[in-house]
Amino acid sequence: MFRYVTTISVIIVSVILFALSCSEEKFNSPEAVVKANLKYMNEENLSGVMSTIHTQSNAYDATEKVIAELFDQYDLEYTIEKMEVVEEKEVSAVVSFTQVTKKKSGGDFRDNRISGQHIIKKDGNNWKIFITEIYSTEYLN
Repeated sequence: MFRYVTTISVIIVSVILFALSCSEEKFNSPEAVVKANLKYMNEENLSGVMSTIHTQSNAYDATEKVIAELFDQYDLEYTIEKMEVVEEKEVSAVVSFTQVTKKKSGGDFRDNRISGQHIIKKDGNNWKIFITEIYSTEYLN
């Protein structure tokens, strides 16, 4: 069970990182795409979440499947406690973050705080999450 909850937590964060460029919304900065991703996760808006993920990410299809399952099984609340652009180049950026995820309803889930970084790349004129790396997970319950 613990492995399942840990896997779900890692997947949630990973979801906040892979991208699709089908949205007309513009993500003009690395921070804007991370904030949009969080907004769409809280709204359980799958197409919105996927619009923040880079279509060239190797995890794009898996991310879409996992997020859809996540939305079916849980109602979670996501907040960003800390976000910092640690590197920004013309076509790529690194954003460090600390995110808290709490269960509002659904099956077994451990509230958690994760720290990591998003690798964000340009997709045309928009920034998109390409991959997310998790450095630490702290369980809150």
